Amino acid sequence: MILKIYTLFKPVLVSVFLLTIFGFSANAQRVITGKVTDVLSGESLIGASVVVTGKTNIGTVTDFDGNYELQVPDDAKQLTFSYVGYTEQIMDISGSLMNVQLSAGRLIEEVVVVGYGTQKTKEVTSAITSVSAEDFNQGNINNATQLLQGKVPGLSIAKSGGDPNSGFNIRLRGISTFGSNTQPLLILDGIVVDNFDAVDPQDIESFSVLKDASAAAIYGTRASNGVILIKTKGGSKEKSFVEYKGQVSLDQLDRHANVLSADEYKSISRSIDFVDETEWFKVITRDAITQAHGLSYSGGTPNSSYRVSANYRNGEGVALRSGFEQYNGRLNFNHKAFNNKLNMDFTLSSTLRNEENPVYDAFGFATVYNPTAPIYTADEEWAKWGGYFQQDAFNFFNPLAVIEQNLRDAKKLSTLWKLGADYNLLKNLKYSISYAQTSRDHLYSEYFSKKAYWSPKGRGDDKGYAGKYTNNYDKKLFETMLEYNLNLSKFESKLLGGYSYQDENYQEFGLSAGGFLTDGFSYHNIDAAKDITEGKAVVNSYKDQRKLIAFFGRLTTNYDNTYFLTANLRREGSTMFGENNKWGWFYGVSGGIDVSRIIKIPFIDRLKLRAGYGITGNLPPNPYLAWSLFNQQGSYYSNGEYVPAYGPNRNENDSLKWETKADLNIGFDLGMLDYKMNISFDYYQTNISDLILLFNVRVPPNPFPDKYLNLGE
Repeated sequence: MILKIYTLFKPVLVSVFLLTIFGFSANAQRVITGKVTDVLSGESLIGASVVVTGKTNIGTVTDFDGNYELQVPDDAKQLTFSYVGYTEQIMDISGSLMNVQLSAGRLIEEVVVVGYGTQKTKEVTSAITSVSAEDFNQGNINNATQLLQGKVPGLSIAKSGGDPNSGFNIRLRGISTFGSNTQPLLILDGIVVDNFDAVDPQDIESFSVLKDASAAAIYGTRASNGVILIKTKGGSKEKSFVEYKGQVSLDQLDRHANVLSADEYKSISRSIDFVDETEWFKVITRDAITQAHGLSYSGGTPNSSYRVSANYRNGEGVALRSGFEQYNGRLNFNHKAFNNKLNMDFTLSSTLRNEENPVYDAFGFATVYNPTAPIYTADEEWAKWGGYFQQDAFNFFNPLAVIEQNLRDAKKLSTLWKLGADYNLLKNLKYSISYAQTSRDHLYSEYFSKKAYWSPKGRGDDKGYAGKYTNNYDKKLFETMLEYNLNLSKFESKLLGGYSYQDENYQEFGLSAGGFLTDGFSYHNIDAAKDITEGKAVVNSYKDQRKLIAFFGRLTTNYDNTYFLTANLRREGSTMFGENNKWGWFYGVSGGIDVSRIIKIPFIDRLKLRAGYGITGNLPPNPYLAWSLFNQQGSYYSNGEYVPAYGPNRNENDSLKWETKADLNIGFDLGMLDYKMNISFDYYQTNISDLILLFNVRVPPNPFPDKYLNLGE
């Protein structure tokens, strides 16, 4: 079920918190209605813009069926119809009914988001794929990753199993490393993020996927697996727009392991028959209902625009005791001042997610547990195990008991905000500055019942076991840039230079203990555990920090919209490398030529040949692999007491550096029939060297038998 509501106002004063004062015109007006559709398919174009030509403050947008209604002054002569990806049409006002058909023919003028800026599609010379909202996947979408599945050649998105709380494995052009990070760099509105959880799918406007090193090199050591740039929806100037989307879906288990039925099991000689007939996979699964609701309000004034959204998602997993409940809010605000010389942006987003995670070992037990066994039993022998029937055999456990007697929950809070501004110092010179901060707080809780015949900690044995584990992560990002544009007749050039500083901090703490008087405490009162008083509780803590500093630049040139050249350069330093290799150079260069501008070919709108080469890097999987860390190693007796002893736990390597990826890309872009048919082809060759791996080394001279080294290609 999808419902959209569109409302148009003519505001005099707009508040971000949905306060609008209406103004009315005393001029004579007339009403024009009509419908806007696609010229080929005839489908309605939702949200198409209809404005009085030359008067952008008098306009509207089409509704869910492509219909519009607009009051126009009597002196209005023309209406302008436009839609993203379609050719704009200006039509004379000929009556009170105006139906319009738009054709998709503006591809060459579309803008693609690239690293630290944008480029026109015709100027792109690297392997970049852009996916806009109208091309997103539809249906049961609960993670923004799913919007891209199958939409980008070379991008693999996979998820193991049906756990609604498990993450997606994202691979771009295969795996380029063994021990380091394999996921593309994710950048949300200029903010580096670890996953897509920080944004609701309904808030996304477009993706840009940088596939080759010639485009991704401007991000240095984090870009060897490619880059995915995410742009969220912004406000609409001088219009107020309310939108609601709701969806309910049902998930069912498609299939499960092929196991014996009760009758088949009984036919086997010497098998134990407990009389019942139990299909264990049906017992521990269900039909899962997922619902999603999103409400957004956008609007603006001649100098400001904003969009506020609130989203709610509740998803059940097909496994019992699996699912999530998620709340997300987002604000995007933009303001221009000083005759549009100053442009300011503010972004704020927060996501709260509650998760319920079952013990998935139950599915393994469901494949082997006796199908003639009952689920419950009144036998007093099994009362101490909660009344669940348990077969007295090694590694055979009641699957439902495994799920219902073991509790695992998580609470996750993610917040990000960014404040940015740019100012036109001169006609062709712009200065930009931004500061962003992200934080993530996760709390994991678990409790294994006193009556559990099986738990991840072993048999309950009337003890019970509880644990709480928390981790906190925060990232600060400061960036500043200077951009110069040069336009000389047929020659256009853009030069960008910038500085980036990133500071990341991570810490975690965990406490677990067993021995409870009752299951009633669950994981809420761990200090009541017997292990606490006996000194048997398990406590752990950890903290790390990493910093990254970079200087970067890009040069783009365009001669007569025919010959194109782009060059990227980045000098980057990271605390994650050895003392001798903290800094590195990364670069990319690409060029292209639009043959269709030189040789006119019928039906061919664009034939651009392009080639690129670049060098990127990859960070180590952990921040301290180059160092010899100290930890507690036993204790010694001194002055009547035991004193903990500390010592190194691994070899150091002052020369550890980034993995290096060299990438060659050759391809072409073909547009035909007024860009209604578009073909892109890419051939690439990749060479990865200096892989970061743990190798065996001699002892001595090394104090330990293994060491992280840069070896292999």
